[in-house]
Amino acid sequence: MNLCTQYYDLDKPEPSEDELSFYLQYAEGLGGKILEPMCGSGRLFVPMMEHGLDIEGFDASEFMLESLYRKCNEKKLEPKVWQNFTHKLEKKNTYNLVIIPVGSLSLITDSNQLKISLEQIRESLVDGGVFVFELLTMIILEGRKTNRWGESSRTTPDGSKIILSCMDLPVENNIGESICRYEMVVDNQIQHTEIETYELRYFEKNEIDFLLNEIGFSKINHVTNCKHANSNECMVYECHK
Repeated sequence: MNLCTQYYDLDKPEPSEDELSFYLQYAEGLGGKILEPMCGSGRLFVPMMEHGLDIEGFDASEFMLESLYRKCNEKKLEPKVWQNFTHKLEKKNTYNLVIIPVGSLSLITDSNQLKISLEQIRESLVDGGVFVFELLTMIILEGRKTNRWGESSRTTPDGSKIILSCMDLPVENNIGESICRYEMVVDNQIQHTEIETYELRYFEKNEIDFLLNEIGFSKINHVTNCKHANSNECMVYECHK
């Protein structure tokens, strides 16, 4: 695994009880098959498998999937996952529920790819199926400091440390870019360094509603009663085919 994936697993090992309960409520209420695009290292995917749900997933990162497989192997689970991008999803009328939690959809910053991704997700749902996802809002940027390095660290099970240094660049056209440096420290010596940049797209309130309607979702709800997400910083959508 790369250092980014290792740090992510140490920083966000599992969902909160509220988040897991929120998605389990949909899964158990709808029944049938579930898909988690952009499933990452299985933070939510693995606990849902442990609840006996018929869930599949995919992610663009081979490192994240490697971590997911490792977790499942430790728990004697056999995951149905593969490497892919959301805009390249080609499954029709297959799933009762599609979920993209924690604002992962904001990683798709290209407008055309976002539209294609949403179209593909709708096509992957059975008639009456539901798509639940979370989007980061512009409000989360309030008070954010740009062009400054911030630092944090996490300790691995063997006692080594991974130090993350991150700098957020100014947001342009609702897209923010961050530069991250990961350093593995063993016995007070830097053993390995990795640099990563990534972009996130932030949304105005109701900005994506027109696109969801245009794509053809029959019913679009703003979920405001979920305990795990700050409704000002993260919009939660429930879309019906």
